[in-house]
Amino acid sequence: MLGSVLRTVAEPLNAAVYFGAPVNSWISSSKQNAATDPVTQRYPHLLDGTVSSRAAYHLKLNGPNLTVNTACSSALVALSLAIETLRADKASIAVVGGVSVDFPQEGYATAADGRSLFSPSGICRPLDAGSDGAVPGDAMTAVVLKRASDARRDGNRIYAVVKGVEVLADGEGRTGYNTPHPTGQVRTIERALRGANVSADQIGYVEMHASGTMMGDAIEFEALRKALGPGRNGGAPTVIASNKGNFGNTMAASGLVSLIKVAFSLHNKVIPPMPSTFTKEPNPLLELGNRFVIPATAMPMRMLEERSERCFAGVTSLGYGGVNVHTVLASATE
Repeated sequence: MLGSVLRTVAEPLNAAVYFGAPVNSWISSSKQNAATDPVTQRYPHLLDGTVSSRAAYHLKLNGPNLTVNTACSSALVALSLAIETLRADKASIAVVGGVSVDFPQEGYATAADGRSLFSPSGICRPLDAGSDGAVPGDAMTAVVLKRASDARRDGNRIYAVVKGVEVLADGEGRTGYNTPHPTGQVRTIERALRGANVSADQIGYVEMHASGTMMGDAIEFEALRKALGPGRNGGAPTVIASNKGNFGNTMAASGLVSLIKVAFSLHNKVIPPMPSTFTKEPNPLLELGNRFVIPATAMPMRMLEERSERCFAGVTSLGYGGVNVHTVLASATE
């Protein structure tokens, strides 16, 4: 698919590559076994900052290139950079990726002792009454971005349209560096909506960061509730979900995992349910009311109006340390 898209543009080499990637744990492990591990011979190719340049090398892409690390929000920060590159006409196409592979996965079993963010049960249940912590996951993801007019001209299949994206830091407003800051999250969502020229009551679905910690999920939900407001009188509730229940917390790649999930949901006009391992009871700290709903079964995507085929959704990604990203997506139109 990637190769076919690249061949349809007038200047296929003028393509940007932005990747979100974490610290490479494989290198750390290899250093400890330098005498016997042949991977150390390939050390220059495994450096954190070479993820995007390696992709560009193999795909023969010579546009802007950068690997970023803002913890769990890395991939959507990369998305934001790619969008700015396209808007500035510095590239005709952008490849955005997110990768997170923890190897070896030593220490998780001992860390899940009730004093960490990890789940003792080994099951991640975001937004659920049975939430007991996060579960690490691995992912390698990539999407192709083009200006909508170029994609239509070239006959590409458009899964979704990025209407807006905002990247903001909590700054020193946090009560502590390790504590999520709802005010910063509210500000990020509100500015993303303004930039997208989309009102809060148009959003029918939000894929939250929600990593499966009882308090962290509740803080994020409260920020979302404040940002989206009460909604329209008699309007359908906004669906909220998190891919962490399906894939675990894929760290630097998690934002792009969410975006891909939402893009397919918009394309197919259906929102997948949360996993069957859930208790079907929401986190008691979430005041869902009639404004929000967590999907226990597949749900149709809510339309803006009965006669409209345009759907709108949001994606939130929160980086450890306070780098917040919110992206507004819309279903594609002819």
